[in-house]
Amino acid sequence: MVDQTKKTADDLQNPYRRRILKGVGMVGIAGLAGCMGEKGTTTTGGGGTSDENTTQTENGGDEKSRTDQHFRIMMGGSRPDQGNWNPYGKDYIGGRIGSQIWEGLTMRDYGGNYHPQVLTNWTFPDPIKSGEKITLEMSDEYTWTDGTDLTSEDLVAQLEMERIDNWAYWDFLSGVQAVDDYTVELTIDKRVDPKILKNGLFQFQGYHAVNFKKDVFGEYLTDIKESTTDEEENKARQKLSNYQIAVHEANDLGLGLGPFGKYSAASTSKIVLEKYEDYSSPLIDAIDIPYDYVDGLPVDSPQQKIRAMKNERLDATTNAAMTKDQLQSLPDHYNSFPESGHDGGVFVFNCRNSPLDNQKVRWALSNVFSANHDLLLQNLAYAPEMKPKVEPNVGIGGPELIDKWLGDVKDQFMWHDGGTERAAELLSEEGFTRKNGQWYKPNGDRWELTIKGATFHKNRTQTLATILKQFGIAAQPVVEENSVWFGKTIPENNYDITHWWGAQATPIPYFGLQQMLVANAPKSAYLNGVPSEAEWEEEKTEGLVIKLPPIGEQNGRLESFDINAKIETLGTAQSEEEKRPLIQQLTWAWNWMDAYWGPWLMYRPSMFWSEKNWKWPSEDSDMMKTKSVSFWPTRNGEPQPR
Repeated sequence: MVDQTKKTADDLQNPYRRRILKGVGMVGIAGLAGCMGEKGTTTTGGGGTSDENTTQTENGGDEKSRTDQHFRIMMGGSRPDQGNWNPYGKDYIGGRIGSQIWEGLTMRDYGGNYHPQVLTNWTFPDPIKSGEKITLEMSDEYTWTDGTDLTSEDLVAQLEMERIDNWAYWDFLSGVQAVDDYTVELTIDKRVDPKILKNGLFQFQGYHAVNFKKDVFGEYLTDIKESTTDEEENKARQKLSNYQIAVHEANDLGLGLGPFGKYSAASTSKIVLEKYEDYSSPLIDAIDIPYDYVDGLPVDSPQQKIRAMKNERLDATTNAAMTKDQLQSLPDHYNSFPESGHDGGVFVFNCRNSPLDNQKVRWALSNVFSANHDLLLQNLAYAPEMKPKVEPNVGIGGPELIDKWLGDVKDQFMWHDGGTERAAELLSEEGFTRKNGQWYKPNGDRWELTIKGATFHKNRTQTLATILKQFGIAAQPVVEENSVWFGKTIPENNYDITHWWGAQATPIPYFGLQQMLVANAPKSAYLNGVPSEAEWEEEKTEGLVIKLPPIGEQNGRLESFDINAKIETLGTAQSEEEKRPLIQQLTWAWNWMDAYWGPWLMYRPSMFWSEKNWKWPSEDSDMMKTKSVSFWPTRNGEPQPR
């Protein structure tokens, strides 16, 4: 058995400091923090303290409470006072600040180690095979913010909900059950690489939030499970999605589990989360966190992040990438560290729409994109080291992983490097004509394309439209509010070309390929755009069988290729020798179908934190090397108010 022994705080970050805090309590915290700043002063611009919270000293003077400091982070683009607290609903407010509202199963650090949170112990069988059990032991310290215990019933219900939502880790499991109040068992359905299963269950890139309170959401789960037709299930799921929980209702429902799981106040400019006084985890208790409030600001896009830091309104932010000039424009008290993972951007062709259902038309556009790759990157506000060129277009993350898994075979892939000349040849072969520099479809109509993206896609949306216009296509860029793009455009597939996240930097590219070729197949509806053995059915994620030529033979003899089966086999493969040919076949399918162009962008953004009013651990410490500096230090009693 592979056993993860429960770790106490002394085994983790800052053990000495935590032992001190446990001994001295709140008075000791105030004493330790008191040496970091002047008494009776109000900080402006960068700290979030206010004149309203003061205490009387023994001498009768006002002394600033050390715990009234507001730790300010980004919450996303929605309006703070109108968001939905329902994590399974529309307009969910916690996309960014949810990590302070909820607690994770575990937390993965920079070195790939998983630290206890809701789970204190986990046991995976070795080897992993059908019928074996995974045992998850939960902490008995957690309570929801209404004082009720978090138990295995809540966690089992959440995992069942994720099974219904087709979370990738369920590809390898057949069931879940509560053994007792704080123990959960998962039944393994098939042989699988333990790294893949663990990364899926615990979430490689961040943390797996625990947020399903059974007495609030359980009836919706029951309705979904008891549905007897697809129509009934869709109605039940829609009912959960439409369930609106106003921010001021969250406390009465007990919808919070993390250190700042309680709602305090909200306005158009911020939401204020209050420390949950009974928060207790395997790492830390509420009393050990030296501030009482977290402010979530409606900041989301790159421009908003830069502006907020320039104006000293953020104490910490994640996923921020900028040019050298922008970095130099920030106040000196901001420090940064590259995030432990990186993401890849892809362009998604909607193969429902003519002429994008024509594979050679997509090949033509990819030649245009490749010829202008540098221009696409140039117009993005990222430093060069954050955006290495990724070639060829195979759907996995980064040059190093491509070299590792494809090796010399990558030279046999389609590089789409023929430029606009090759693009014109392909279009002409398909009956397109060009007059006065403008392209016309085979039916004689002017060729028009709509490119849609959210506000944080603004530069790339507009740049891509410019590139296509220069080539002679009437391209219309549409930049939408994030809520519209996520809530309407994407679910309704209302675009010709849009953006998505198409590559994860995981050592084994199982989840990136599974997410794009299976879970997110409706984004492109690629069965409409290649020879296949079945017609596309909306939202279809099963029976994805295409006809594919051998690697390197783009016009070769077509043979049946079952994408679901190949990805499933990749998940069960144990050795690199078993994985490599499967990865090569799947990436060749991605490359040849060309339903997603990319990843054309692989950037590694940075985390930023302000040291003006906060004292942080060394950037070399493990806790500062996780994917989110805005919530993991909190679980270790950091940062300290100055």
